[in-house]
Amino acid sequence: MSPRLLLVHAHPDDESIGNGVTMAAAVAAGARVTLVTCTLGEEGEVIPPGQAHLAADREDALGPYRERELTAAMRALGVRDHRLLGGAGRWRDSGMMGLATNRAPNAFWGADPDLAGRQLADIIEDVRPHVLITYDPQGGYGHPDHIQAHRVALRGAELAAPRHRIARVLYNCLPATEAGRRLSALTDSAGAAEPVAALGDLPGVVPDASVAVTVRGTA
Repeated sequence: MSPRLLLVHAHPDDESIGNGVTMAAAVAAGARVTLVTCTLGEEGEVIPPGQAHLAADREDALGPYRERELTAAMRALGVRDHRLLGGAGRWRDSGMMGLATNRAPNAFWGADPDLAGRQLADIIEDVRPHVLITYDPQGGYGHPDHIQAHRVALRGAELAAPRHRIARVLYNCLPATEAGRRLSALTDSAGAAEPVAALGDLPGVVPDASVAVTVRGTA
């Protein structure tokens, strides 16, 4: 029987930024990979001027656009099982911490952990994963949807346990030594006199000894 991996992320692109290499490596190793995305990222910042009309304060059409990007990303990574928690649009991107969007009626930050957890538990009972990957309790860098994704992931695992117990739960992280090496390389490539960022500015950096599983890409 093939190993099964379930990942729980807050917004489209979080999975590729945080676990793209992990997902691709798992697929290449023959594992069944399932991604659950909790929102469509409707409140995300729109950077290219040509897409500015998609923003939440204009056409509010960023969610479907990011959903299409997510579909393309999953195709590139070889992930065939991707699901939106509760269905497309059930939970909305809450925006950054402290914004009025945190209090929107269907903002994920305000989701009842038992309700959203039950939605995830149904997926867990269907997929029966051996390993669950999500954010740490701080959500990596403190985004409310990341924190909530952590809470819902653990609650979902708890609710599903009578029918399927997940063997291992892992949090996204970055070893301090590797983070320092990458920062130094980035500083050198930029020709900067000083580091382009401090190690403490990066989310999810932990002491090397805290890292349970290391996944490396080709870079």
